[in-house]
Amino acid sequence: MIFAERIATLTWLKAALPDRLAIKPEAVTVLHGGLPVTAQLRRVEQFGLADAPVRVLLAGDMASEGLNLHRQCHNLIHFDLPWSLIRLQQRNGRIDRYGQLHSPRIFALAFTPADEELASDITVITKLVAKEHAAHRALGDAGALLALHDEDAEESVIRRALRELRNIDEVVPNPAPENLNPFERLMALGGMHTSENAPQTAPVRGLFASETEFLSTALDEVTGGAAEQKLQLRTEPEHGLIALNPPPDLARRFAALPQTYLKQHGVTKRLAVTGLAEFANDRLARAREQGTTSWPDALYLAPQHPVLDWAADRALAQFARNEAPVLAARVDAPVFCVQGLWSNERGQPVIVHWGAITGLPHAPRVDDLLTVLDRAHVSAQAVNPGTDTERLPRLQPLVAAAAEAERNRLNQLAAEHETQLRPRVVEYTARLLRWTGAQEQQLALYEGPEPRRRHKQQDIDRVGTETEGIIRSLSPASQPLIRVIAVIVPGS
Repeated sequence: MIFAERIATLTWLKAALPDRLAIKPEAVTVLHGGLPVTAQLRRVEQFGLADAPVRVLLAGDMASEGLNLHRQCHNLIHFDLPWSLIRLQQRNGRIDRYGQLHSPRIFALAFTPADEELASDITVITKLVAKEHAAHRALGDAGALLALHDEDAEESVIRRALRELRNIDEVVPNPAPENLNPFERLMALGGMHTSENAPQTAPVRGLFASETEFLSTALDEVTGGAAEQKLQLRTEPEHGLIALNPPPDLARRFAALPQTYLKQHGVTKRLAVTGLAEFANDRLARAREQGTTSWPDALYLAPQHPVLDWAADRALAQFARNEAPVLAARVDAPVFCVQGLWSNERGQPVIVHWGAITGLPHAPRVDDLLTVLDRAHVSAQAVNPGTDTERLPRLQPLVAAAAEAERNRLNQLAAEHETQLRPRVVEYTARLLRWTGAQEQQLALYEGPEPRRRHKQQDIDRVGTETEGIIRSLSPASQPLIRVIAVIVPGS
């Protein structure tokens, strides 16, 4: 991959490289913002296919964000260099990112001119490259050095330093936490994961061992055990593979999936997914080696895949409004399984609680739902033997008491949430004020045209308003939603 800033440079390279490298002209392709979106996507895809002729991708800075090219490339050249640490980092991030299987090889061309004044400019630029590399390794974010978080603003500062013949080390500090302002130091240290502050991973809990097991069970449930006939369902357990003909209401949900994937594999007619990551990666590698498409014929069944939401909704649709299933299992007294959901003012869940309530109506006790289900031997393989329907009317008056017990538990959780949240809100608000002050200070030094200055001020105001909204959204608002999702009664 070769980066250059101007389309004229990219066009010249496209014409010059085949002869210089002794390769065919179709081995070199150009990517820049002046191309139609469909052409851009096609050229990126061709660059990633093993059997496609493209071997060199010439890219403008529009390709420095949003493209993940680490699977097919680990060699990158900066034919010309931007005067911005952020843009350098963004360019490098196309290949230097998580999942890269080879050590990235990144080069920058910096020719030494005869003019001494221009030579000093080259010295500045090469120092920028070295500082970006050191900051990426030490801090994970080269933008923390100048603390501007804007490519154009960084270029303006560097350009001014060149004009004033200032030492670049006075303008761009060395990438060590002690050289950063307090806000950037906090952000940099917070993003550095060591053995002492490694991020925690929440345990995955549920009745089903995998998404594949859930989907198979749900399909059997919603089709009345006739999934093979109604959906042309086929499975390969050794590969975790499930293939089916999507009904129209499922096909409509595929609008969230990439259109190239839908078109190339006819997914609205026949869907194939796999719950095994190893098999999914193998199919992905095979697709790229065949040189016809970058999409595998069996997509990984991630928890966010729309087919899982569809299957869950179809299973729940079998119950009418305000209805819930009754299960007979190994319990001594009725257990109300509930979900408590408390959202913020944006409608986003802030507190989610799954509870099991016993001791109704006089001595309610709220326990963890999955713990109770385990104790009652309720699992994906369990069979509900049914219960005497004459007992059901005695359960109905307990619904209100179960909801009240869950509401009391949610109030406790909300109080604990607010206690833990208060210091963070104070900290985030202080960070925002420091950031706004730093941006306003840097804007005062900006010497560009007035429309650009106004645009930057609008950006500062927008980020400040959005961040304030995010801080407020951390707290629950209005009233919680409580649902009785099932009742477990003693079995025979």
